[in-house]
Amino acid sequence: KAVTFDTGGISLKPGERIDLFLFMRAFLRGVGVDLEEEAARRYSAAGLDWVSYEYVGETPEGEVFWRLWFATNHDVLAFLTYACPAEEKEMERDAVTMIVESLVLM
Repeated sequence: KAVTFDTGGISLKPGERIDLFLFMRAFLRGVGVDLEEEAARRYSAAGLDWVSYEYVGETPEGEVFWRLWFATNHDVLAFLTYACPAEEKEMERDAVTMIVESLVLM
């Protein structure tokens, strides 16, 4: 059973503003996931704007639970994902949340 935690980021042009919700919707559409808007969470914390989403996807090995986050300080956009077997989705929730919330963008 595999657990994955990946991050990525891009620099934004000076003065560029990004709508994280639209960015996340486009990403999910690109991987074949229909965004349920009421399940997405927008918030601000530690000087960053965030959007997050959770869903279960099917793979040949079984159901996989995904958590996604997009965060920005409007200079840098960060993208974080976490995946684990669906039946284990609560096992590391608090630890993963703590790791994600420690993100600092410069």
